[in-house]
Amino acid sequence: MATSTKATAPVPDWITKEFFVDVITTKLARPVSEFEITDLNVKPATESGDNYASVLYRVQVTVEVQGSPVVVPLIVKALPNLGITNDLIQSMNLFPRETDMYGQVLPALEKLYAERGRVITFGPRCWKLCSKPTTALVLEDLRERDFRMANRRQGLDMDHSRMLLRRLAQFHAASAVYCEQNGPYDDKFQEAMFAEKGRAMHEQFQKLQSDFMYMIFSNWSDKGKYFAEIMKHWGMDMFDVMVRRMRASAHRFNVLNHGDAWCNNILFHYDDKNALDEIALVTLLATHIHM
Repeated sequence: MATSTKATAPVPDWITKEFFVDVITTKLARPVSEFEITDLNVKPATESGDNYASVLYRVQVTVEVQGSPVVVPLIVKALPNLGITNDLIQSMNLFPRETDMYGQVLPALEKLYAERGRVITFGPRCWKLCSKPTTALVLEDLRERDFRMANRRQGLDMDHSRMLLRRLAQFHAASAVYCEQNGPYDDKFQEAMFAEKGRAMHEQFQKLQSDFMYMIFSNWSDKGKYFAEIMKHWGMDMFDVMVRRMRASAHRFNVLNHGDAWCNNILFHYDDKNALDEIALVTLLATHIHM
């Protein structure tokens, strides 16, 4: 069996028992006087470098309630410390988008369906949003309800694809109704991840990547230098294309887009006969308005 040599992200010192008191109060619907947090089991949910825009921790909070232990599984998502790319991440408004989506938008979209007698859940429940001691959110751990990812190497079969498309359509429809009833979405959703205002930061970031790729390609073979020259400007060429393709038009019918709906950002649930019966959308960092 192969073993991974990747380093995991260290657990920060702000993840303490005190940090989860208000979460447990809300989740268990009990006042602080009726429970005590006795233990925390904190593990990085991703390996170092896996996520460029956030760091995930899987936390099991052991709570004593009326003399009996209760284990509450949670996901904590926080901004990473990436040095030079921090400014790039901040310029793209990724984390503010996600906190607004989990804290405000998703509950509002789900409410629209509930008001019409339909129970639709788009993603995990958000238990906490905070900016101190750091910018973070605390989410329901969907593994507790046996949600899991599809195999990204195999992709999605027809049943999984249909369920995903149906849920995205429901998401798009609700987002249009919400906009009609409440007015335009916040400015952070009006631009996609790739926007003209981020050009200077992307140029700085892409130069580091391009220089590295040029060196690698040049040393591949006799023809390596040829391909290195072709790929020399690939980063900003891609940026220009993405800016054009992801810019919303006021003359078209626009909806809220997930922005990054691939296998790792979709969780599925199966019934006791292993038949697909539910879906959840996660990682809402790239959500934006588009047609």
